[in-house]
Amino acid sequence: MTRRGATQKYREGDWFTVPLEGGPFALGLIARSTKKSHSIFFGYFFGPARASIPSLWDVADLWPADAVWVGMFGDVGLHDGTWRVLGRTPGWDRDTWKMPAFVHKDALVPGRWVLREYPNEDPGARPVGRRIGEAEAVGLPQDGLANAALVELRLTRLLTEA
Repeated sequence: MTRRGATQKYREGDWFTVPLEGGPFALGLIARSTKKSHSIFFGYFFGPARASIPSLWDVADLWPADAVWVGMFGDVGLHDGTWRVLGRTPGWDRDTWKMPAFVHKDALVPGRWVLREYPNEDPGARPVGRRIGEAEAVGLPQDGLANAALVELRLTRLLTEA
């Protein structure tokens, strides 16, 4: 997908690099894109921090379980070319790269957790939610939309800080 004035094309199934503070790169995969605005994406992000931009050959053995972070993100880094698109690996299978359920912790009501499930086809659609207990919330990815800077910061912390 591209937006008006985009410097590169990108779509579901594309691998891309995410620059980290200090120069190394992480990897990302666009697993879903919203149908309406084409600017909300869901993806999987991978380490380790790499000193150079990898090839598609380097990502061929990565699977969802290998991700260090999964989440929804905006496409500014893709749109402006800061996140370099590597392309799509042959045989990319959408069903392998599913959208998980997310969890939202209510900041105003201690102990209130909400499981949010977005339609598998569209991360920009309205999620279905239900209250859950803390035990069920453990291990689920946090709901929310991260901008490019937040994705870069989160991955820098996950991959370069001891």
